[in-house]
Amino acid sequence: MKWLRRTLVVILGLGALAGAAVAGVLWLLGTQSGAEWLSERLQSRAAGALDIGRVEGSWLGGLVLHQVHVRLPRDEVEIDTLRVVWNASAALAGSLVFDTVRASPVRYKRLPASDELAEGGAFPALPFAIRIEDGDLESLTLETDEDTLSFGPTRFGARLTGGTLTLDDVTTESGGVVLSGRGEVGLQTLHLVADLDWSALISDAPANGHFRLEGDWPVLTLHHELSAPFRSVADGELDVSGIPRVDLAVEWQDLVLPGVAGFASPSGRATISGAIDGYRFDSSGAVVVEGRAADFTAAGSGQAGLISLSSFVFSPHAATSSGELSAKGEVAIDTREWSLTVDARDVDPSWWVADWPGRVTGSVHVRGRFDPALSASAEGIDVQGRLRGYALAAKGAVSFDAPSVWQFDGVHVSSGPNSVDVDGRLGAGGEELSLDVSARIAQIGLLFPEADGAVDAKVMLGGSWRAPRGRGRIEARAIKLGAYSAEH
Repeated sequence: MKWLRRTLVVILGLGALAGAAVAGVLWLLGTQSGAEWLSERLQSRAAGALDIGRVEGSWLGGLVLHQVHVRLPRDEVEIDTLRVVWNASAALAGSLVFDTVRASPVRYKRLPASDELAEGGAFPALPFAIRIEDGDLESLTLETDEDTLSFGPTRFGARLTGGTLTLDDVTTESGGVVLSGRGEVGLQTLHLVADLDWSALISDAPANGHFRLEGDWPVLTLHHELSAPFRSVADGELDVSGIPRVDLAVEWQDLVLPGVAGFASPSGRATISGAIDGYRFDSSGAVVVEGRAADFTAAGSGQAGLISLSSFVFSPHAATSSGELSAKGEVAIDTREWSLTVDARDVDPSWWVADWPGRVTGSVHVRGRFDPALSASAEGIDVQGRLRGYALAAKGAVSFDAPSVWQFDGVHVSSGPNSVDVDGRLGAGGEELSLDVSARIAQIGLLFPEADGAVDAKVMLGGSWRAPRGRGRIEARAIKLGAYSAEH
């Protein structure tokens, strides 16, 4: 019976080994000490690339990792708290599956290249798949050499298979912009594909669109379709190897500016090339201002929030040639200021006021800002030409402060036998009146087609429109207005 005893010994020995193995696995996966031991082994194998401050819980009961720090040659990730629930049954099918992953907060930093910190090799292809069914980041911060981008709560699902990371059902928010979509990254080739929808409110008007990025990092092709508040399509290239640079061509239809009434652009095209610290642009298209059509072209350069306009030409539509307006100057987007020199060449004022046909040529320097209300001035006015068949000349300066303050400095307007000189201030909805006016109107109908007669005046006005005070001289001759008339 020796063979029977030996068989029993072998079976009992194998059973003991199996029991020990099961106990070891249960200890490793089912206890906090087992999770701590595995964490220490992982950190040791990572050779400084992974650091975990503290471990709570177990793999089977739910794991909480504190102060997780991942450092790769050019990338660094910090997570204050990482909570994971592992799906043990999926391991039997050869997959590493997490039912839930919760992280708060997450900070990613792109590290600068250096001689001491060379680029790492390709990401290894794993022999098993990794899947996250429900991922939730409380907050996400992306930091590069030049900028920091912050996102609010971010939800996603993820799969890592054969060196390819796929993100599904991504939803997040940054700066009032809501993003949703999916993406795919080849970790060995750094080939990126991303399809995202976005929506936001711009001046209380809904705006939304879709964009697609594809290419080998850091050079990507970009396609963007804007659906609201108007339709446009942009195609080009995005280079994020340093400060992001773009080469884009944009075409639009029925463009409107939220909050700006009376303006639209039925169609147009623009190109932009460069980075935020230095770019060039070129644009052309059609516009409609208060129902009046025109064409425009514009070209210039920019740096951050400052746009330098090297050329702007505005050509009104009319039955006959309506001349053109051109401008050069600067527009500061961040401070909402502008300073432009505007030139007019053979412009027909009837494009704006039907009863004032003519041709005028001249120049003016226009400055202004929104802070927060409109404040603008027209200085160095120098205009000549013909209006309603008579010679026209205008000089001086005019400024306006919203909502209703006007300042006139040396304003002189003459048309044929008529002339007006104005200095002073009109403000606060007519509650403030301080004007010096000299007028010699030999044919008042040139200014007001429904009227006739002549006026000579030299007056100083004060007070307000409702309670004016004045002194001076006014002489009217043969005044007619519709059915009414008055003789000197």
